Amino acid sequence: MQAVLKSNQEFSNIVEIAIKDLIPLKKDRNSDTAKLMLTETNADDVINHLVEKRGFYFHRNVKRKNSWKPDKKVAAEFLALLAIGIITKITTKAAEPMFVS
Repeated sequence: MQAVLKSNQEFSNIVEIAIKDLIPLKKDRNSDTAKLMLTETNADDVINHLVEKRGFYFHRNVKRKNSWKPDKKVAAEFLALLAIGIITKITTKAAEPMFVS
């Protein structure tokens, strides 16, 4: 999945824009996503992170000691904001033909 996403230049460009537009949460400096975004990051780093976190959140393994707990939603808040930023850019790009003549 990572290779496919990274090879899509349009998606990589959208991720780069989302990185630049993202406003860090003042209260969250400890989540994996916050730590990543506080460094010099690029689209490839973010794509790797998204794919890794997708596996963590959507393929939950109850036997895993450090698996995600539903009562710890705050840990995923910054990741959700990043995903919303990317999704917003994708939908805006898709809607452009309706508004640009």
